[in-house]
Amino acid sequence: MSREVLFEALLGGPAAAPFLALKRERIENGNYEPADFPLRWLQKDLHLAAVSAYETGAAMPLTNAAKEIYRLAIRDGRGNEDFSAIYDYLLHSQDVHPIDDEHGLTNQSTNN
Repeated sequence: MSREVLFEALLGGPAAAPFLALKRERIENGNYEPADFPLRWLQKDLHLAAVSAYETGAAMPLTNAAKEIYRLAIRDGRGNEDFSAIYDYLLHSQDVHPIDDEHGLTNQSTNN
């Protein structure tokens, strides 16, 4: 998904997050350093949320999925970059592939 389509979709509606508008320049320019909030810190916070959920019996499957994707980005050397660098990681990653071509995503599946 192009940066233009991403921001049009996420910032174009009434539920647009003002915080995302602050990250737009970083994502559009691919400039994630110096980090406002390092990606590794966000992964740590997601991990702590997942542990707390486990300890209280709450199911948080999307938190766990996000935590693992951020861990892959750290493994890829992006831990000290701003957490918004996750966009570029997902765009170029060999570990995470979109499977839905209906919404303009590149279909990486071999089972067409």
